[in-house]
Amino acid sequence: MNPVSYHTKVPIIILDDSSFAEYREDTDDANVIAVNIIWNSVHSERTNRQYIPFLNTDKEIILKINGKDIPVSGFAESLPVLREELTQYSLTLVISESYYTSLGFNLTADETIYTVKLTDKPFRK
Repeated sequence: MNPVSYHTKVPIIILDDSSFAEYREDTDDANVIAVNIIWNSVHSERTNRQYIPFLNTDKEIILKINGKDIPVSGFAESLPVLREELTQYSLTLVISESYYTSLGFNLTADETIYTVKLTDKPFRK
């Protein structure tokens, strides 16, 4: 089976390393956490939202951001404790500050669409 690509909004939250370590809990080697939930708008109301998984977590997920392949290294079912709300119908990423710095580019606050590539490789923790 060939890899599948999707175009979607990907809000990125960058946390300092200690906050990121607290957020990721037991995923020791994770640098990029995908908040893997999407509102089930078919079976729940806007005022009482129920969520379902956005992606199948047993497949490797690679994001292509500014020409670099960024592998998702863990999944979560909630955002870190912030004053931000989940952006509906998007794949929110939480990244450690040190990993973001190692990528060597600055992301802009402009609306940008990144490519999410799903492969047949199993997800590895």
